[in-house]
This record gives sequence, structure tokens and C-alpha cells, in this order.
Amino acid sequence: MTYEQYLELYIKALAFIVAAGTLLKGLVEYRKQGLTKRAEVFLQMRTRLRQDESFSKLCDLLEVDSPELQDIPLVERDRFIGFFEELALMHNSGLINKQVTLYMFGYFAIRCYHSENFWTGLNKDQPLWSLFMDFAKEMDRAHNEFRYDKRQFCL
Repeated sequence: MTYEQYLELYIKALAFIVAAGTLLKGLVEYRKQGLTKRAEVFLQMRTRLRQDESFSKLCDLLEVDSPELQDIPLVERDRFIGFFEELALMHNSGLINKQVTLYMFGYFAIRCYHSENFWTGLNKDQPLWSLFMDFAKEMDRAHNEFRYDKRQFCL
């Protein structure tokens, strides 16, 4: 091989290494962006559950399955169920893993599912609440099988 051929081969190899490095860096940045977006969505959902006055009241009443739950307007109960359906969609899409979903949100989905007073006057078998029912049952099973493993708690 001539000097020019070695030089050409060296330049091509260097260009390939730079291109591969750039691609790898782009993939790492893309992954970081995805993690950041998931964290933002997770924190928004957590804030909604904790700071929404209606949700806060419902959570307090669900804690003891208070008869006052029967007096909560259907619109508020439906909005509460809708919140957990949004979580179910996020969980089913892989945005939040099962352990994090259970640990941070599952308790009140389970309490709601088992509440006699929450469902008074409502058709619990309504097909349009199937996503919530499936989610709550999944959280209930996960709760019964729960064993803390810090490696499973990541976004």
C-alpha cells in the first residue's frame, strides 16, 4: 500500500469513529430527554393527586370508606376514576413501571375499587370503567405480591 492509500484509510476510519461517537452521543441525549419527560409527567400526576382539593377530599374519605362518599357528585367521582385511568394508560404504555405506579398511586386506586360507599348509586360493571377496574385489580394483585427492591424504583 502506498502512503496515500494509508492516509485515505486512516481518514475514513477516523470519520467512521467520529460519526459513531456522534450517533452514540445523540442516542444518550435522546434517552435523557425521555427520562426527563417521564419524570415531569410523573411529578405532574403526583401533584394532581396530592394538591387537587376534590381528590384530597376523596382520598380522606376513601381511607375509612366514609358514607360521605355517597354524597360526592358523580362528576367528581368520575374525574377521580379518570385520573387513575390516565395512570393506567401511562403504565400500559411503559411510561411508569408497575412498582412505581403501585408505590406512588396504587393505594387509593385499591381503596376506591373496594369501597362500598364510593360505588353506591353507580354501576361498577359499566364497560367504560373497564380500564380503571383492570388497573385497580392489577394494583391489588401487585400490592399483595409487593416486595421492596430498590432496583425496580426508577422512571
